[in-house]
Amino acid sequence: MKSINKNAFNINGSRGQKQAAADQVIVSARNTLCIVIIVIIFLGLCTGCTASRYIRYTEDANTWMMDGSKVPFVDTIKLQTNDDKFFTHGYEGIPDKIPNATYGVVTLPAKKYETEAEWAIVFDNPIVSYKNLDELKTAGISLHGLIDVKNLDVMSTYDVVEWGAFSVNNNAITNKGVYSELTFDGLVKELKKDQVGNYPRIELTYESADQKHKPYYQSTKKDLACIADLLIPLLNEIRMKCIEHSNEVENSFSQIRIINLGAINTESALVNYTWERVKGLFAGPKSEGAGEYSEEFSLVHRVPAGIAANAIVQDHYLGSGKSARMQLKTAENVIISEVRIQVLHESEEE
Repeated sequence: MKSINKNAFNINGSRGQKQAAADQVIVSARNTLCIVIIVIIFLGLCTGCTASRYIRYTEDANTWMMDGSKVPFVDTIKLQTNDDKFFTHGYEGIPDKIPNATYGVVTLPAKKYETEAEWAIVFDNPIVSYKNLDELKTAGISLHGLIDVKNLDVMSTYDVVEWGAFSVNNNAITNKGVYSELTFDGLVKELKKDQVGNYPRIELTYESADQKHKPYYQSTKKDLACIADLLIPLLNEIRMKCIEHSNEVENSFSQIRIINLGAINTESALVNYTWERVKGLFAGPKSEGAGEYSEEFSLVHRVPAGIAANAIVQDHYLGSGKSARMQLKTAENVIISEVRIQVLHESEEE
């Protein structure tokens, strides 16, 4: 009778246990991936409510503020043009009044803000004055940097279904731009050139020395090149929407000549980082004293609210007495123009 090799049995048993453990890890990873895919699909398919009773137009607006996120806010004007990305619901926007920066500085009330580095095309005349696509394409323009400022105190609440509630009356634009010698069509052609490069560029930094985190956001000509094919149909649709609505609310649409292009790359804004979106989904709004969810609040609206709540907890915001600066630079690193956001101290508002 042959003897049993116990050592061999133990080794084989150990190998079997390791293999089982490895198989379990693979199964867990697959399950996690499935959950992530389901969440992404759900976020893409959530379209929310578009109740017109929420629309509040800014008087004497001069700017079209753009949102390209997948969150369907209830107070925006929806556009059919989109970037054909997976589950993209299309662009949306709202009129805003961006003030001229006094000595290059825009002051804001003592609240908590998140800032984004974005581009804006400034037309020589109000966009409604261009009667057709050909006139729009031959219009004179200049390209500017724009600081898109989000009010986190509002954005982090349970009622974050209105984009305008935290996205307007806060923004600032550089007083000088680039490509002022080009027409709109000429700018698009410039962006489509083979050697696009990273200049001009905009850089947005927080200037507060005592802040735990000093966010830095930027965007370049290369980022604009990625949406070059979209610009003409997108801005033409905005032109037509402004003409349509100027017959209804003239003061809000008839003078719009600044078209904000939104945060078009990951490094433009905190909300564009995938991990921040995931954390936002599971964090949810955490505002003190927040009541029940509003009627239109859905899972997809939970993301920006959660991102805002996390930014406050992590001290990743522009707060009382703090400032941020955007610079528009050339390829030689020469500053063409800059603009600063200065948040008042709480004591200055008393």
